[in-house]
Amino acid sequence: MINIFKANQMHFTAFDKKESIEYFKRQGIFLLSQPEKAHIIVSERINHLNQYIRLYGKNKSYLTWTREPRYNQHFSRIKKGFLWKPDIHVMNVYTGDVFVNNYYENSYRLVIDRHLELFSKENFLDFKTKKIAFLATNQKGNTSLKKEGKELDLYRLRNQIALKGYGLNKVDIYGRGWPDGISKEDSRSDNRVQRKGEILSNYHFNLCFENTNYPYYCTEKIWESIKYGCLPIYYGKENKIYEDFSKESFLDYCDFNDTEALLTYIDNMSVSEFVDRMNACIKVFNKVYEKVATYSSRETVLNPDMLMRIVCKVQSIIS
Repeated sequence: MINIFKANQMHFTAFDKKESIEYFKRQGIFLLSQPEKAHIIVSERINHLNQYIRLYGKNKSYLTWTREPRYNQHFSRIKKGFLWKPDIHVMNVYTGDVFVNNYYENSYRLVIDRHLELFSKENFLDFKTKKIAFLATNQKGNTSLKKEGKELDLYRLRNQIALKGYGLNKVDIYGRGWPDGISKEDSRSDNRVQRKGEILSNYHFNLCFENTNYPYYCTEKIWESIKYGCLPIYYGKENKIYEDFSKESFLDYCDFNDTEALLTYIDNMSVSEFVDRMNACIKVFNKVYEKVATYSSRETVLNPDMLMRIVCKVQSIIS
């Protein structure tokens, strides 16, 4: 029997959902409401562990588990302690033991929740607009994140593209934190999922980079874009997106020299090419839907492979 205590709420993770907790119990792993009898204390951020490290030191083991790339930026599976401070075990985007595919992070049925109809060249005769929708918060300060000298951050690049396009009247920006007059509205309202769908439905192109570029870190952005009829403009280099998509599907910014080249390409895109690319994206969406539609409710909380990875990690910490 292994007892675990959560140092923070860990909402929307395996440590928060009833089905996952029941799965852990069947593996002999139990979540406690108090830390005293816990063997392992877990959290999404290392700073949430600090008070328990001060209290228990090396008398307990510690684990940080998160699917958010900026919550924990350690690239090794153990953050080594020193003197009286214990080691902290790490499971995150960069250790490669959280995500196993390009579609878990969108929470399965919450986004990929239906079969989409293909576009018809007979019914899609022309563009309503060739403007690009961009929905994002403007992050202030330095967002750079490097591993072995390689830049993983995409915040800065996607904002530069959006602002360049905005200045040329080619991009409409939605979201908070932008200078006055730039954002059309704050799309992160209480009903933001519904509102995002309403916004995207008025466009045919969507700039939808992730904030961080890493294998299998693929959020709802590209999937929502397809779902609401927008051709995604994505960053496809040095991740795993082409495991699911073909080169003839989304627009890969990495195929262009700069923002102007991308915008010119979109300006010159024919209806026929748009429909072909959208249908290639829709076929991927539908293929994934057919797969996740067969999953049980437990599996929609967390992929079974991911649950087992947590179990194996916990067991290895205690062994």
